[in-house]
Amino acid sequence: MTPSPRGRKKRDILWDGYKAHLTETCEPDTPNLITNVATTDATVPDRVMAGPIHASLAARDCLPGEHWVDAGYPSAAALATARREHGIELHGPLQAVTVAQSKNGGGHGQDAFTIDWDRQHVTCPNGATST
Repeated sequence: MTPSPRGRKKRDILWDGYKAHLTETCEPDTPNLITNVATTDATVPDRVMAGPIHASLAARDCLPGEHWVDAGYPSAAALATARREHGIELHGPLQAVTVAQSKNGGGHGQDAFTIDWDRQHVTCPNGATST
């Protein structure tokens, strides 16, 4: 069976095909080297790729201590999983909160919560903690 490309729209760009997810080093005073390439159908959202990329890097003993990504990749779950399973600090802008509570002023954004990695709990704006 031959793979067939899928259509995708991202902001104002439309295309049929695939997406390539490239991971590269970026150390001062050294050349940047590509350490991982993952290819997906165009319809696969970036936010589900941090885990598979980290697993691929781990399988080849190439895990970074920090992984900087663009806005499509990080989520609260991805940040926690990267740290818990691979010891990676995942950095990148989190997407805006779009749930109904945030639109009518009844909810809190992700920035209102405090994460204590050492104690492994999160504190909400009301002071309650959760593990």
